[in-house]
Amino acid sequence: ASPDVAVVQDILNNPSQYYFNLHSTLNPGGFTRGQLSRVQ
Repeated sequence: ASPDVAVVQDILNNPSQYYFNLHSTLNPGGFTRGQLSRVQ
């Protein structure tokens, strides 16, 4: 499946409104989470 272009554009324009959350077999509820931010 390919990502929705509008969502990708919104992430690029407003990264602080999104976060990533990594899961693993040992930590199915989430291993780590991080807020996205723009890097200059």
